[in-house]
Amino acid sequence: MRLSKPFEILFLDEPSNDLDLETVDWLKKQVQKIGQTVIFISHDEDFLSQTADTIIHLRLVKHRKEAETLVEHLDYDRYSTQRKAIFARQSQQADNDQRSYDKAIEKHRRVKQKVETALRNTKDSTAGRLLAKKMKNVLSQEKRYEKAAQSMTQKPLEEEEIQLFFSDIEPLAASKVLLRLENDTLSIGERVLAQGLQLTVRGQEKNWYHRAKWCWKINSVSQVTATS
Repeated sequence: MRLSKPFEILFLDEPSNDLDLETVDWLKKQVQKIGQTVIFISHDEDFLSQTADTIIHLRLVKHRKEAETLVEHLDYDRYSTQRKAIFARQSQQADNDQRSYDKAIEKHRRVKQKVETALRNTKDSTAGRLLAKKMKNVLSQEKRYEKAAQSMTQKPLEEEEIQLFFSDIEPLAASKVLLRLENDTLSIGERVLAQGLQLTVRGQEKNWYHRAKWCWKINSVSQVTATS
């Protein structure tokens, strides 16, 4: 394994994938005690919270049009808490800015409408000149509002989430047997993965199977055979 060899910097890509619980715990301890730099990508929040002391966050900002890189010398739990707090503050500030802007724009709209009406109805040339000057100031103020809108605090975007909905799919009956193994041997080719299996899986059940000290990965279901 690469951890047993000398290195100055180690790159790991999703290091906890396809490992059993004992091996993941072992890997956590190895990363914790390593004196050299380890850079890794992981979506395993438990692994991150117990190993990382610096977070490099790559994200898209400004309506996901510009890339931004954040570097924080914090563990994952503190970084996550800080990030949620910043998100909440920015959201609140964006709401406050929007309310103030909407209020100012509504007042400006009423003033503009009033000046336009007076300008159309005036018969006096002197009053007309004064109203035209006032309208010029109103239009100039309108441009300032447009610029102010561009510099307002933007409401932060939520992180992309994958949401799956299966509302149109009828659930299987709870009594339906999907899989039954009785004293079976599970193997891939000549390699025996498990013996003496007693397993029944029914509809709507949620099952997790764990075997200590070893794990195996199945790349293709067609490779696995069960024999009694």
